[in-house]
Amino acid sequence: MKIFLIIGFAGLLLAAPVKSEAQSQAIFGDYIVYSSFGAPKLQMSMIDGNPAAYAGGQLGVMADQRLIVAVDADWLITSHRFQNEDESYRLSMGHGGIMMRFNFNPDDLLNYSATLTTGGGQVTASPDEGSDRSSGFFLLNPNAEVNLNLTNNFRTSLGVGYRLVAGTDLPVIDSSDLSAPVVSLTLKFGGYFGN
Repeated sequence: MKIFLIIGFAGLLLAAPVKSEAQSQAIFGDYIVYSSFGAPKLQMSMIDGNPAAYAGGQLGVMADQRLIVAVDADWLITSHRFQNEDESYRLSMGHGGIMMRFNFNPDDLLNYSATLTTGGGQVTASPDEGSDRSSGFFLLNPNAEVNLNLTNNFRTSLGVGYRLVAGTDLPVIDSSDLSAPVVSLTLKFGGYFGN
């Protein structure tokens, strides 16, 4: 009987490393936790050297609390006027795209994330008299964020980045007037801690 116990115990000791090694080499090891993600946000930036504010949001899916892929959209909420020859124009603008974010150490109280949004938008110059002039543009917006975990499903973020705009074709404003640094405040809702 003792020999069976010794062989059994030795078998368990030998099997443990084999089992562990098999798990680390599997193609599909641990499962990935997916959850939904939503975030209203406010951004401060510049248009032609003047302060500009944008309101918007993000809606998407999060994998393992680290990788987020979302739809991102922002609209200009401040008023901007431009003068071209004898005409005055009011500017309106909106843009959106696909946002990808990677969260570093998402379980820590204070953590960091890197974000890249790629997409496009439209800027419209509306004269006091006459028809509107619109132009589409390409958008690239890298961003770095500091996140504070407030609850298991809610965090707030402060971010800095740069909005790069290309392809604007309007006589009153060009892409360089719309490209500028960005500071953002985001309220993020989602399943952050494996809930």
